[in-house]
Amino acid sequence: MMQRMHRLIALLALCCLGVPGIAAADTNLIVAGAWLRQPPPGVDAAAAYLTLANEGRAAVRLTGASSPMARSVTLHESMETGGVSRMRPITSLNLPAGGHVEFKPGGRHIMLQGLAHPLHPGDHVPLVLLFADGTRLSAMALVVALTAN
Repeated sequence: MMQRMHRLIALLALCCLGVPGIAAADTNLIVAGAWLRQPPPGVDAAAAYLTLANEGRAAVRLTGASSPMARSVTLHESMETGGVSRMRPITSLNLPAGGHVEFKPGGRHIMLQGLAHPLHPGDHVPLVLLFADGTRLSAMALVVALTAN
């Protein structure tokens, strides 16, 4: 219970600070810290990262994502095997009640391919997370510089 309270306080603090990329819907799902790194010149793909929290009492299943800024959007996971990094698609992701999942570099990410136009630091990219029960959760991902850590 205390851990859940700390997580909720942290997410609310981010909202109060006006951190871009935070969105909430009329559900118990919260998206925080959505961002993506500016792709190198000539590349029309980027990976988006965020934290997704389920403050509800029932588990939910993330089944995909979309964006009007990309031709296709898919969920992926990076993993290293024998010193070689590989990506594999994720068809769905279960999020338990009171749980959260992080999409971060070197792990899970949302792959946007066929970007509509070049992205620049400070831009915002709209994302829609899609759930098995029909819920659609919107977020805005902040574009950070290619050289940002």
